[in-house]
Amino acid sequence: QDYDLGHIPDAINIPFNSTHLEATLGAYKSSLLVLYCQSSQCDYSEKLYYKLTHLGFEKMVIYKGGYKGWTHAGVSFDLK
Repeated sequence: QDYDLGHIPDAINIPFNSTHLEATLGAYKSSLLVLYCQSSQCDYSEKLYYKLTHLGFEKMVIYKGGYKGWTHAGVSFDLK
């Protein structure tokens, strides 16, 4: 699984095909969500964005570089 290969600190794994998206993310509905994939070649973050929009989530952005772009950029700050 991609998440096990590496992920941005404090990220949670949300499988795209999860049938429990609203239950899994309900506590984050008013938070800003940053959606990303393993690399820029993946489009699951965009698909998840549209899925979550239909569930009423409004504060989301897509990080198109993905985890590979994140590590390549050398980002090392704490997101908290």
